[in-house]
Amino acid sequence: MIVGVVTSEGKEVVGFGTTNIQGGSLPGGDTCFGIGSVTKVFTGLILADAVQQGLLELDGSANIHLASELQLPSDEITLRQLVTHTSGLPDYPANIRVFRDLDHDGINDSTQYNPGKNYSRQNLSD
Repeated sequence: MIVGVVTSEGKEVVGFGTTNIQGGSLPGGDTCFGIGSVTKVFTGLILADAVQQGLLELDGSANIHLASELQLPSDEITLRQLVTHTSGLPDYPANIRVFRDLDHDGINDSTQYNPGKNYSRQNLSD
């Protein structure tokens, strides 16, 4: 576990436990942890804050914010639809190791339904 505190004076990061069950090193500020669906909460809060600050619009095309290799299959897909799971994007298999196995060239080639028409929770943002 890592605890981090950021104040106007700087930041403090403290690690507890080990990086693996066999007694690895103490985790630090650069240690990566899989946190799964908790990222959906973080993403929603950051998006809401950006909208409040006037930095983003919920109902414009999400593609204007994405790199060319990550473009969604439709310019009709909005940030609102992505954050509310109504974009129509398919889920990926439960056993995929996202950052190693995901075929970024093919994952966004199609939707399951027209954007904004149905709800389907997916884990593409985890």
